[in-house]
Amino acid sequence: RYGTPEELKELVDTAHSMDIIVLLDVVHSHASKNSADGLNMFDGTDSCYFHSGPRGTHDLWDSRLFAYS
Repeated sequence: RYGTPEELKELVDTAHSMDIIVLLDVVHSHASKNSADGLNMFDGTDSCYFHSGPRGTHDLWDSRLFAYS
């Protein structure tokens, strides 16, 4: 969303050159509900990448559930 894969690689390489360890946390079943910098409401709807309605929320983790269809 904020750059190309090549730009991400450059960012990681730059961090590594500064002895900074980079951790990329990828969760394949759910994602942040944050719509400012996440995928939630990416196209203005609640169902672009996630199930819509109650099925699309994980109440215990306060996150959105991906729809893989």
